[in-house]
Amino acid sequence: MPEMRFLKLMIQAGGYLVYTLVVLVFMLWYQFPAAAVKAKVEAELHKHTPDLEWEIGNISPSLPIAVRLNDVKISSSGSGSGKKKKTVVKIDSLSLRPDLLAYRRNGKLSVGYSLKIFGGKVSGRLHLADDYTMQYNGKVDGVKAGVLNTLHDFDRVVLGTLSGNFTGKGKLDGMPVIELQGDVKLQKGTISLQEPVLGMEQLVFNEVNCQIKYDSGMIDISNGKLESRLLAADYAGTISPNNQVMLSRLQLTGTLIPRPEFLAGIKDAMAVTVLKKQLRGGKLPFTINGTLQKPGIVFSGLPAGMNKRMQGEGRQR
Repeated sequence: MPEMRFLKLMIQAGGYLVYTLVVLVFMLWYQFPAAAVKAKVEAELHKHTPDLEWEIGNISPSLPIAVRLNDVKISSSGSGSGKKKKTVVKIDSLSLRPDLLAYRRNGKLSVGYSLKIFGGKVSGRLHLADDYTMQYNGKVDGVKAGVLNTLHDFDRVVLGTLSGNFTGKGKLDGMPVIELQGDVKLQKGTISLQEPVLGMEQLVFNEVNCQIKYDSGMIDISNGKLESRLLAADYAGTISPNNQVMLSRLQLTGTLIPRPEFLAGIKDAMAVTVLKKQLRGGKLPFTINGTLQKPGIVFSGLPAGMNKRMQGEGRQR
């Protein structure tokens, strides 16, 4: 199943989960059988997301009034001849705490959530209006980006620790994501490159961050920054999402700032001379126009064969 569709289903399922658990939390506190509640929640989630299968280890009340789910496994259903069920996401725990005072005051469902997943935590609040419009916010802390490497069509290695914050809104009975905006930061990581770029086979960085905004089917990227030992960069542009993540189209522009360590690692003196000549105020402009699978990076002014010249013996490892 395409990952973009999977993410939309996850958000939609989250809304249904909140709606179901707000009703069931009262039953739990009056000693309603946890096994029956677990079976009911699994059935409701599968009903609304038939492409996914949900397996909950256990479900129980917690103090103060809240519901806690542990060891949740979400799998693709594996429908079709010869297809096997594949576990896509494992959630260590999910706690939901309904705001009963707000519901009593204005009849609006409001829930705080705390999700432990991928070695980190996602927490925030979700509000559900009478017309099934969702408004949500959250904070991401310490999530390991290496999980991307397990997605079946993500064909490059991404490592690092993800953090950030977000707000958004959607429709429980329609588009789960109508608007989404936030700040994203990936620290102490590595991104593998399908083909060497300026002699580098992978990008090792201290931090990559940007602001994102999703609206009308387009993701806008602004204030992008990259910091590493060898270079720095700034960037901005757009991403056109595709149901197959690797076919999402990038259109980014930016400038790269080589550090002295980067230039010192190039053993080809002529390559260094050409590179320095193309720097504008110490910066090298670039564009990225292509898909995530084939990004297509171009450095303004550099000869077409420059990248190959800096490979092999042209750059120290």
